[in-house]
Amino acid sequence: NGEYGVSGGKFPSIREFKSKENVSSSTAIKIYGVLKENGLISLKGKNYYLTYALIRRGTELYKNTDKRLIGMLYPDIDNKFYILMSKAVKAAAKEKDYEVISYYCDSSDPADAIVGMNVLSEVTRGVLFMCSHKDYGDYFRRYRIPLVAIGASGEDGYFDGVQVDGFGAGRIVAQKLMSEKCDKFLMVSPEMNDEENTRKSGFKYELERMNEQIGDENFISFSTDAELKVKFLKKADEFIKEGRLGVFCYHDLVLKSILDICQAHGRNILEKSYVIGFDNLPIFDNAGVYSSVAYSFKDMAKKSVGLLISRINGDYDNLTTHFIPFHLTNKI
Repeated sequence: NGEYGVSGGKFPSIREFKSKENVSSSTAIKIYGVLKENGLISLKGKNYYLTYALIRRGTELYKNTDKRLIGMLYPDIDNKFYILMSKAVKAAAKEKDYEVISYYCDSSDPADAIVGMNVLSEVTRGVLFMCSHKDYGDYFRRYRIPLVAIGASGEDGYFDGVQVDGFGAGRIVAQKLMSEKCDKFLMVSPEMNDEENTRKSGFKYELERMNEQIGDENFISFSTDAELKVKFLKKADEFIKEGRLGVFCYHDLVLKSILDICQAHGRNILEKSYVIGFDNLPIFDNAGVYSSVAYSFKDMAKKSVGLLISRINGDYDNLTTHFIPFHLTNKI
């Protein structure tokens, strides 16, 4: 029930346990033997760690199936990124002889993500999630099964994260826009806190390192398409007057929205700009020349699934963030 810490965390030594519970050495040794036999603790080197093996197996839902199941929590069923990642995860799980149960939650309702996690944690051996855990405070830390965040950072001691190095990618994007002789710079992101937006911090850091004057006026955040339209058209019109505009979109869906906005309003802004997106999604048709931060969905899925299964099987050292290689690619 968590009294001795989070699953995957360090368990007291026999000496510590004996002292805390006021039992004899022989009793403590027998207790540890039973815990190991039942898969609740494991010895790694000189330290004991809590395992996941039987945490959920006593529940009614779990004991009714012996299938090798892992869960997948998505915040948006219509999002192209999540659709592609879902397919990659299912393929990676199948290679490991696991099945995936998916729960699509309402991205506008944080409570729905918590419901989804509750359901999946009861019926699967571990959960991959693509909702930002920062949106739910410490809630995801409460679960007693292995968790892996896809496209987000991990939480040391609680769960792993698998993502692209956003800070490094932001720096590479800034370098590319400078090499394209851009005079003004703009980054467009969905509304989020700066701590989470490592792409923004890397972008800003690199431009400032190259002696560009960067401030709040170089960044647009939005929560609706209507807000994006007003903010982008106003800022782009202003910056275009001062030279070539370099635009960094937080992901390709933002880039697609900008393309649609410019087309709908008859603007030729993008003819005077160099635009870079993120994720390299196959969603553009004759959109003109642009670039995107590309990486392998297959590699991200394999890494995430492999990590989750290793945690399920009792390997819980170094819960941390794992980075997937990336590069800039051009499309026409």
